[in-house]
Amino acid sequence: MRELPQKGEGMTTPTITRHKGKVCVPGLPFMYGAGYEGATEELDRLVVRAAKMLWKAYSLDVEIRFNTNRRSGGAHPIVNGEAVSIGLSAGLKKQRPDGLTDQQWWEMPRPEYYALPDVLYTYTFIDAPYCADPAIINQGNPDHRYAYHEHKTLAAGLRWLKRYAVVPGEEGKGPE
Repeated sequence: MRELPQKGEGMTTPTITRHKGKVCVPGLPFMYGAGYEGATEELDRLVVRAAKMLWKAYSLDVEIRFNTNRRSGGAHPIVNGEAVSIGLSAGLKKQRPDGLTDQQWWEMPRPEYYALPDVLYTYTFIDAPYCADPAIINQGNPDHRYAYHEHKTLAAGLRWLKRYAVVPGEEGKGPE
């Protein structure tokens, strides 16, 4: 597990913490975001790097959160004690073989699919209330809309977030 910047006694420097998961439905043993660390050391390092980039860019506390399967995770700014639904993220996905049509890709038998190698990818997302340009909202359903975009690098993802994300409290903008 990677070293994370932490507040010292009496210091006000922003921190980076790892999310331990949250109960989905009270009384049931199901949690979301309970991955704690990446499925591979390489993925974990990439998400820690994303957290440090957000930490420096916004001077806010940052939370690292992985999905329960640990195959994807991201860094989220913390505002008023809560992680905001703005993420600089990375994940593992199966490498698509060259020459496959979309139809062939989606219909690939599971044993063949699971035998494919994993590749790292980087992406960003912004929940609709934090999106500066509604025209880029391209995912979700009527109850949960968000903008999602894959990037070649974390630096490109951070530039995209700086352009499109409205971080609460930043320059007096954003929902509270």
